[in-house]
Amino acid sequence: MPQPSGRRYKNVPVPFWFNDESASAFRTMQMKEDDVLLSSMVKAGTTWVHKILRSILHDIDDAGNSITGRDRENHVGASGQVYPDALPVTRQRQEELIGADSSEELRRRTTFVKEHFGDWTFQDLCDQPSPRLISTHLFGEQFLPQELLREEGGKGRLIIVMRNLKSVMVSNHFFMGEAVDGWLGNEHGPGSFHRFLADDCPNAFGSVFDWTKEQDKVVTLLEKQTRKRVLVVYYEALKENLPAQLDRINNFLDRPPLTVQKRDAVAEACGFSAMKSGGVGNTTSVLFRKGSIYDWKNHLTEDLWRQFDDVFAKKLGSTRIAGPLRHYQWWDVPGMPEQRRQEWTLDTDPREWPTFERVKLEDGLLVPDHLIIQRSDEAQLGGSGEGFVRSPSEFRFTAEEHPAEAGRYHLFASGICPWANSVITSVHLLGLQEVISIDISDGQSGAGWTFLDGASCSPWRGREGAFWLHEVYQLHDPLVTTRITVPLLWDTKANRVVSNDSWTIIKFLSTAFAGMGTPSSDSLKVLPANRAGHPTLLPDSEESANHIETLHADIYSNLLNGVYKAGLGLMRNEERAVDAVLEARRAVYDKLEELDELLSKQRFLTGVNLTAVDVRLAMTLFRWDCSYRNAFALDEGRGGILLGNGYPGLKAFLRDFYSLAGETIDFVAIRQYYRIRPAVVKAFKRSKGETYKEIAKGDLKPLPDLRAILSSAQERVRIRP
Repeated sequence: MPQPSGRRYKNVPVPFWFNDESASAFRTMQMKEDDVLLSSMVKAGTTWVHKILRSILHDIDDAGNSITGRDRENHVGASGQVYPDALPVTRQRQEELIGADSSEELRRRTTFVKEHFGDWTFQDLCDQPSPRLISTHLFGEQFLPQELLREEGGKGRLIIVMRNLKSVMVSNHFFMGEAVDGWLGNEHGPGSFHRFLADDCPNAFGSVFDWTKEQDKVVTLLEKQTRKRVLVVYYEALKENLPAQLDRINNFLDRPPLTVQKRDAVAEACGFSAMKSGGVGNTTSVLFRKGSIYDWKNHLTEDLWRQFDDVFAKKLGSTRIAGPLRHYQWWDVPGMPEQRRQEWTLDTDPREWPTFERVKLEDGLLVPDHLIIQRSDEAQLGGSGEGFVRSPSEFRFTAEEHPAEAGRYHLFASGICPWANSVITSVHLLGLQEVISIDISDGQSGAGWTFLDGASCSPWRGREGAFWLHEVYQLHDPLVTTRITVPLLWDTKANRVVSNDSWTIIKFLSTAFAGMGTPSSDSLKVLPANRAGHPTLLPDSEESANHIETLHADIYSNLLNGVYKAGLGLMRNEERAVDAVLEARRAVYDKLEELDELLSKQRFLTGVNLTAVDVRLAMTLFRWDCSYRNAFALDEGRGGILLGNGYPGLKAFLRDFYSLAGETIDFVAIRQYYRIRPAVVKAFKRSKGETYKEIAKGDLKPLPDLRAILSSAQERVRIRP
């Protein structure tokens, strides 16, 4: 790790050994298509990742054997990385800098570089055999090679290495030798707490906050290109699952798949013990300091780390590549539910609930949802840029991969989510409670869906403390890129995700598990039977199955997902009812009227039998009065369904359905979730002209208990069988 020197290059603090001439030559160097440039944050594992890349590119063959010979030894940095901005430009220039006519400072600097990085020059670096591997702490469009960053015709690949900034600061502190004073908060030391957080941090290569923001711009620039030429590697991900990250890096380099032998050999060669004993120049003792990912907690108080968090949020809150760092910088997971779902009541003041942030996994790392939306607005909003388009579920499977077997599958779900709720209800109607185990979430947190009492299935059963759904996704695939959504069906035998698509799961349960459940007597009266005579939610005749698929697709587009297109589309357009939103709203109201007319004439959507499409419809209708009408400003049409008489057919349908599966509908969870959403705040502001904090607790009185309305025999509407 380079120490501060008081010198600056283009207004950025640089280390003692920094060579302005070489930095300029680096900026204008001619790049090759197969060049690999490693740009690493200071103390983020530069030497480690350089060793990984050298092992993959040059040092280890497919059989797992070390490659020796003159070609390998001729590579600059064969025994460790060298920095282009440290080397003299040419051999002649090196001799001039060491010569008697040079200043004492230049002689001392050049001698230092020669002792620590070897007798190499920048020209030697350029002349090394392909693929060339070059490591640097230089960053951003101002310092990286121009030919790398061209929007068209750029050459080479860039790997950016990041590490959680708290660990960077602690590692910096130990590297500087300041640990002897026993206090990381020394305001005068070069690695101190206050110096590290300063806007104009004088540490070598300046503020890591500025470094990160500039690299984020580079990532955005290179991601626009059709060929992937940039990869962000996180130190913590390497520590947590090195083999998976080796595959990720190797794939990015567009090389043949790693053999098991090569992967194992690279992992062994790049282990901490091997790296430290192998030696890197003359700096081994300070380059390698073993510590856990969360070792930073042992070096400062929680209050000081909270100050750090405030600075991080202010400086990097909207910087996408910094998003995954937050997960490793939390003292505790923010926004954790304060109550288990069984303790919720309809009278809880939502202002007392913790706030949360939706997250997703990108290359296996947690990223706040709002940072993903920044990049994917066009895809999420559709071609017009005005509507809302739901991202597809990520996992698909075949029945052969996951055969029906009692006790093998576990459902992670939530009573809040209509899609997850539809699967919970399907399990109940099919009588599969003893066949499919279920964990229902206590809500969301800064790390996504949370289960305060842990998971009740293998391999997490018995683990103390809270559990997060992202752990399931990450075990399935450490490099998965997906939103963390419920429902999720987990195969405990194969340790694989079966599916996170609710409609797919319902069909899987209705077909593969037909005959394995014990439905209630009331359910048996309304469920259709398959050819074998077993109750199901999806008849197996081709005609019936096709009819249900067609019916579901229509209702899904215009109503089930339509409420989100209308509501979220409105929010994304700052409450402006643009054409896409108006179209979605009209479709919702039209579909409600159409279905109300149909269900005034028959008991269920396909006639006398309750099928999977009825389950899906019911989940949305149960949420109409207590959430969608308010949260999504869907206050037109004929009014409420349960709290009114504008839709008598739908009201009768819901009462009938509730008598069959009412215990699976959690109105408390539904109402609490939508009451704490920003959409509700906007709805209050729009209707009353007040800010959220100004609303008195009495004004937050919940709507009448819908359970009582649904259960009222006196108000039950008679319908034709």
